Amino acid sequence: MRSRTGSKEKSNKKSTREELIKDIQKIYQASQCRYGAPKIHAELKVLGKNYNIKTVQNVMQENGIQAQLRRRFKTKKLQTDNRVITPNILDQNFTTDQPNKIWVTDITYINTNEGWLYLAAIIDLYSRMVVGWSMSNSINKQLVIDALLMAVDRRKPVKNLVFHSDQGSQYTSKNYQFLLNTKSIISSMSHKGCCYDNAVSESFFSSLKRELLIDTSQHSAQQARTAIFEYIEIFYNKQRRHSTINYCIPEKFDSSFS
Repeated sequence: MRSRTGSKEKSNKKSTREELIKDIQKIYQASQCRYGAPKIHAELKVLGKNYNIKTVQNVMQENGIQAQLRRRFKTKKLQTDNRVITPNILDQNFTTDQPNKIWVTDITYINTNEGWLYLAAIIDLYSRMVVGWSMSNSINKQLVIDALLMAVDRRKPVKNLVFHSDQGSQYTSKNYQFLLNTKSIISSMSHKGCCYDNAVSESFFSSLKRELLIDTSQHSAQQARTAIFEYIEIFYNKQRRHSTINYCIPEKFDSSFS
C-alpha cells in the first residue's frame, strides 16, 4: 500500500514541474520565441526561481520549446585603395571597465526581396549595448557617418574614446577619419582579413540574423527596416539577456554603472 507521504511528494513534484513549464512558456513567448535554455534559465533566476539549467533544458526539450533562429547569410565587403589605416589598439581585448570608453562597429548586408539593405551598428564594449546604427540601400560613407553621429548624440562621449572598425573603405576614408578627429575619437582598425579582430560586431550581426522574426529575403526593404529597428531598440537593448555581461540586459547594465 502506497504511503500518503509518497503520494504527496509525487503530487508536489508534478505541480512544481507544471509551474516550471508555464514559467518557461511565458518567458519564451515574451522573447518572441528567441530565447534558448541559457537565457530562459537566467530569466528564471531573476524571478527568484532557482532551477538547475539541465532541468530547464529537459523541460524545454520534452515540450518542443526551442529558439526560433534564422540562417545566417554571408557575403563579401567592398574595399578601396585610397584609405587611411590606423593601428589595432584593441588587439582582440574586448573588455573595458566603463561605458563610452571603447566602441566597436561594422557593416552587414541584409537580403530583401528588393535587393540588399545595409546596416551599420556601433556597440559599446562595456554593456554590449547598440549605441548607434544606420540603414541604407547603398553602402557608402554616409551610412557609417549617420551611425556615428547617432552614437555621439546619444552618448556624448568624453575625449579619447577608442573606436574600432575593420579596414572597410567607409571607415578608412579621409572624410570619416577627419570626422573622428573632430570628435576627439581615436581610431583603431582590425588587421586586414582577420574577422576575429572585430568578433563582437560579428557576433551581434550573427545574433540579429538568427533572431529576426521574419525571413528578410521574402520581405520588402521597408519591412526589413522595421524588423531590424524593433530588434535593436525594443528587444536587444531593452529585453535581451547577454551572456557576456552575466545574462544582464544591456540597457540596465549600462545604467547601473556608477
